[in-house]
Amino acid sequence: MPHIHLMPQYSPEWWTARRGFPSASAFDRILTPTGKLSASASGYIQELIADRCSLSPNFFTERPMSRDMANGLNMEPEARRWYAMERPEARIQEVGGVVSDCGRFWCSPDALVDEDGVLELKCPKLSTQVGYLMEGTLPAEYRPQVHGHLVVTGRKWCEFCSYAPGLAGFLVRVEPDDYTAKLRIALDDFYTAYHAAIRRVAPHLLEQPT
Repeated sequence: MPHIHLMPQYSPEWWTARRGFPSASAFDRILTPTGKLSASASGYIQELIADRCSLSPNFFTERPMSRDMANGLNMEPEARRWYAMERPEARIQEVGGVVSDCGRFWCSPDALVDEDGVLELKCPKLSTQVGYLMEGTLPAEYRPQVHGHLVVTGRKWCEFCSYAPGLAGFLVRVEPDDYTAKLRIALDDFYTAYHAAIRRVAPHLLEQPT
């Protein structure tokens, strides 16, 4: 069974728990939205190893945040309320993160929904929300993350919800498909390469990664 963490996201405990895990928010660095292997996988492996052997926990709480990211975080409670009104019968559980049942991957969904669902919330700029509403489908840039939630949690669906005051909310349900299967294969290959890199670097570390 996947392991669920309940600490607040972006807390020091959250950064510590997820350090070294390939995370769904970065799965686009493993498989692109079009289903091709990403050219940035090697760089991502280097960053993950650096996370694992860092001797300074504060490193994980001081990453820069853009104005749009800050606005999105501030708007998230309102977006949650909108989603709850759209799904009044749903049982919505906020979580810090989920580790896959194989113990190799991490995701930080904005909630687990009922027994089978996952929620991913976004609070974009108004112009971006206009585009989402015009297209009416899962935005391509979030395809790896949303399908990553499905892979890591093992759940049957993920709802992508974007919310921006002044416009209608956008909600789409995503279920496993061919892209999910490609992502699973890519993640397995990535993890093999990741741990091969750890073995090569291990003799040079002051503290051995787990």
